[in-house]
Amino acid sequence: MAKKRSCRRTKQENDIHGQAVRIRKMTDEQLVAYIEGEREKAYMEGMHSVPQISEFLEQAASLPGIGAEVIGRLMAFAGEGGSI
Repeated sequence: MAKKRSCRRTKQENDIHGQAVRIRKMTDEQLVAYIEGEREKAYMEGMHSVPQISEFLEQAASLPGIGAEVIGRLMAFAGEGGSI
């Protein structure tokens, strides 16, 4: 397959190409720092998107078969474990 000429690239393709070039030119130390930073960022985004345990238990209380006693025991268990 022939290489696409740079004058024919879209803005998005140019952005991706620029980022790829920057990554290829990184040293080993810079690559490791970049990957760890991206992993940490993804982890933190995932932490904020997951509902908190107390919110989850409040939502679970509306399900049939789960009463106040079960929710109370689960809240106590989560409190003992340091989750709340």
